[in-house]
Amino acid sequence: MTSILSKNKTFTILCKQGLIHTYLIDILEKNGWTYIEFQELYLNNIDKFVDFAWFGASIGNEYLKFDSRIYNINTIIKNLICGSGVRGDIVEKDVVTNKHALYFNFIQQFPDICNKHMCKSWDLNNINEIKKDEVFILRPVGSGAGGGAHVNIVTTTNKLIYYKRKLSRFPYALATEYITNPMLMCNKKFHLRIYWIVYPDKFGKYYNKLYKIGKIITAKNDYKNADYSNIDIHDTHFKSTFINRYFPEDLQEINNLSNEIIQEYYSQIELILDFAFRALRILNADFNFYKLLAVYILMTFYYFFYIFLCYMHK
Repeated sequence: MTSILSKNKTFTILCKQGLIHTYLIDILEKNGWTYIEFQELYLNNIDKFVDFAWFGASIGNEYLKFDSRIYNINTIIKNLICGSGVRGDIVEKDVVTNKHALYFNFIQQFPDICNKHMCKSWDLNNINEIKKDEVFILRPVGSGAGGGAHVNIVTTTNKLIYYKRKLSRFPYALATEYITNPMLMCNKKFHLRIYWIVYPDKFGKYYNKLYKIGKIITAKNDYKNADYSNIDIHDTHFKSTFINRYFPEDLQEINNLSNEIIQEYYSQIELILDFAFRALRILNADFNFYKLLAVYILMTFYYFFYIFLCYMHK
């Protein structure tokens, strides 16, 4: 193992989210970077420094468990920040990096864009009935809410009352419109994960830029507008995505989309992210070094985009 004090560029990777980083490691090592074991960094009391660190959101035995060790590694760039995305902390909430903050900051600052490109959300305490054909997704926000274990989709008032009672132990919970007409690929529901960076120039002026190649994350089974508790139909995540597919290339080919439609997709995405950038500036978000965000976007049958999560890295 090369010393931590080596003059070479160094990096560490520790991920327990099911992601495979061999490709990233190969790229870095082929370009002269040196891999440093996380445990070597953690146990070294003199110098806990690497140039680049990538951590999954869990490092203990519990999913999304907050562990201060990952924030004690000094880096030039790191993919996690100490904030609500890891701790579920709504007291020090980030401006756009959890679902409730993203929605309520958008609806306050930019109501037209929010109503057009985000699913409507309400404080769960203010929802007392579900009307015919309405479908809501209920989720807690706050300490202990991470991991999606307490997220439920409901279609009846009886179910709403039942889950409201169960979610009452959390400090805050949301009810959000559920999109029942998603665009499909190979008959499966999917979402896009794209990357967006906020960065300064040498004078401290900030800009934002979209990386135009994204991942397509699919559900395991074919979609149907029913059986909402079946996660194999309605959940889209890495572990249910068995084939690596990329946006826009694979979506354009498989769904037979024109170049004009793809350009319209990019126009919608860039519009949404431009307003996310404005929200960061207006609400005095903590701009510190670079901020890399993984943006999750769901598309509807009518080629319309809904942003539902910006996950901030640092």
